[in-house]
Amino acid sequence: MNKPYKSNRTFGDDDLNFNFNACVGQNGQAKIQDYQFGYQLAVNVMINFIKQDTRYVDPLIYPLLFSARHSIELFIKEIISHLEIINKMIYNKTQFKNHFLIHDISILWEHLKKISSFDKRIKDPISRLDEYITDYFDIDLTGETFRYPFDTKNKHHLDDFSVINVLKFEKRFNEMNSIIEYVYFIIDNLTTEYDVGTFICGLSRHEIEEISKKLPKKSNWSEPSFKVISEQIKSEYNIPSNKAYSEILDLIKKHKEFSYNIGITNISTVLTKDEYNIFKMGYLYSRAIERPEGIQTVSFEKLFEINNDLANTNQKPYLEKKNDFINSVIDNLSLESIAALCSFYDIGHENLYSEQYEKVFDFYLKGNKYNLVLDRLSDGYRRVDDIEKGIKKCGQVHLL
Repeated sequence: MNKPYKSNRTFGDDDLNFNFNACVGQNGQAKIQDYQFGYQLAVNVMINFIKQDTRYVDPLIYPLLFSARHSIELFIKEIISHLEIINKMIYNKTQFKNHFLIHDISILWEHLKKISSFDKRIKDPISRLDEYITDYFDIDLTGETFRYPFDTKNKHHLDDFSVINVLKFEKRFNEMNSIIEYVYFIIDNLTTEYDVGTFICGLSRHEIEEISKKLPKKSNWSEPSFKVISEQIKSEYNIPSNKAYSEILDLIKKHKEFSYNIGITNISTVLTKDEYNIFKMGYLYSRAIERPEGIQTVSFEKLFEINNDLANTNQKPYLEKKNDFINSVIDNLSLESIAALCSFYDIGHENLYSEQYEKVFDFYLKGNKYNLVLDRLSDGYRRVDDIEKGIKKCGQVHLL
């Protein structure tokens, strides 16, 4: 039985005014980023209130700037947590275990900059934030300046500042938060990307993919031009040695997606071209009333000539055609091949990484053939588009 929530005369819910009930604790499941956004939002609310009545600018400046400064501390600590996860993936060690106990944002910020240097996609926006974050070092290093008039040694705060203009502050605060929003976006993407494990010799998956697109086809690697291109790549990506470069090339040759860029097809699916054609043809017939957009295939008339059984069902009601399609897929494709189709759909539709194919495939392999076809493969006008996007992303273009 769930433990009942606490309530007292001051804190608790109100059934008559339930719109004013705020969800907290286990009921709210708030993360650090939620706290950070709350303090950031409070800053904007107070600024807007001051704009309506400047008489309150003096008393409100303290909670306003305390909220702003605390939102920054929470942001730095949250990003450090993400960066430590990625650094552990790369270097197999955690560098800063107790950053949540530190309130000096100069220490936190310097550590954040240090551990963000592994990838320019996060290093660059962090560098852009530096001029904003360091402004807070002068005025409130440890989060005490706007909480009390005096410090623990009875020294008066803010003696070096006489005026703080709210509108000037607002402009800089909003500029900073636009970069912070981007940092949250990119750090989530990087965490997912590095989690698939495709990085080597100081290069990210993104950089390795770029290199694979700059290389000539593998059949041309014996040409003199390959050496010239290789030297350009090593210089551009700061690849330290020929050994490291060889390791990168070996990874590309074995990678199901990147190998296709150099003319190599690494077959990594049980699905065959004939099986995919059975699925695709049946799907298009089942949706013939309103043909999916973007599907590149032969004309329906040509398909009718190829498969008389399906042609005879073309005038049936949609639900009957859908049932025929499901039965056709179940009868002609194994569970493994149906799981592969579902996996390609997820890769394409959810924009997953090709390295995630095996994990998704193993998940669908535990399913039931009928349920998989019904739930994942039978509806949606862009279903084939998404599956073919996944096929291409996984380098399995031999199926098309």
